Amino acid sequence: MDEGRRKRIEEILDGAAAAGRNQLLEGEVYGILDAAGIPVPRHETVSVEGTEPALEPAIRRLLDAESASGLVVKIQSPEILHKTEAGGIAFASADPAEAVAACRAVVTRVRERVPDAALSGILLVERVSYRPNLPGSELLLTLRQDAALGPLVVLGIGGVLTEWYGALAPGRTTWIASARDPIFEAETVADLAALGPAFRLLFAPSRLHERAPVDPESFWPVLRAWADLARTFAADAAEGRPVLEEIEVNPLAALPGGGVTALDGIGRFAQERPRIRRRRIDKVHNLLAPRSVAVIGASAKAMNPGRIILRNLRTAQGVAYGKIFPIHPKEEAIDSIPC
Repeated sequence: MDEGRRKRIEEILDGAAAAGRNQLLEGEVYGILDAAGIPVPRHETVSVEGTEPALEPAIRRLLDAESASGLVVKIQSPEILHKTEAGGIAFASADPAEAVAACRAVVTRVRERVPDAALSGILLVERVSYRPNLPGSELLLTLRQDAALGPLVVLGIGGVLTEWYGALAPGRTTWIASARDPIFEAETVADLAALGPAFRLLFAPSRLHERAPVDPESFWPVLRAWADLARTFAADAAEGRPVLEEIEVNPLAALPGGGVTALDGIGRFAQERPRIRRRRIDKVHNLLAPRSVAVIGASAKAMNPGRIILRNLRTAQGVAYGKIFPIHPKEEAIDSIPC
């Protein structure tokens, strides 16, 4: 990451720290993403106190664009993570008067439902035209720091159906990689559709989508920028630099032209650097790359944990056939693997 982008992000984190917070406001998340090269909607933040003089000019600036179809109004508070339940979100048309009324209504509702919450401002966001809640229309993008594995990148199916997709195909609707994986150094686009069956929804054409909902060519720089952000603000990066512990964007909307833009984002950071305990990979080499495996406790009649382990070993093909040994007192074979 170049120095200018890094300094812009550090200023945002320093501002949040000066306010006594380690939780980022959504406007601050937008600012970090924008500085890192991740597409975000046009947006402005106005103060809740003395809002009226600044509100209408900010609304008109956002609605001036030819593409403006309306605004999303979001309350900003470190104490309100779920804006919908608090009444802290509203949608307005391209009419400035309606947008002003929506802002007033949001503040009134939040103060009624969460009277003790400190309100940091109102985030005004241009309304993005896309088709929500449809297969291939929304992505999940996360970065987080792991004490053992370092900075991680998570890519997956996003939107309000994220948990549903995850329950339908456990572990197969997200892709997790180290932000330091050599894959992110490549200028050429990785085969993103090959990351798993779920990713064909996003990065490959189908009978549902004549073109891939997300263009791999335009998305690849976004994913590389995301990994760069995770590396630059990792726990073991330069001394004195804040640590981005986690940022989650859900959804990252797939736009009609094949591009993406971040809609909702949350994040947290730390000014103090955690102690990094180095792990000796050589001590677990046989576990990570075994030549043979014996599985004790796999049931031939039910899908118990042992049977799941056995199937995973066979599916992954990391151990050669004939080198996987289910141990069972009665059965001759389980899932066609001799006992």
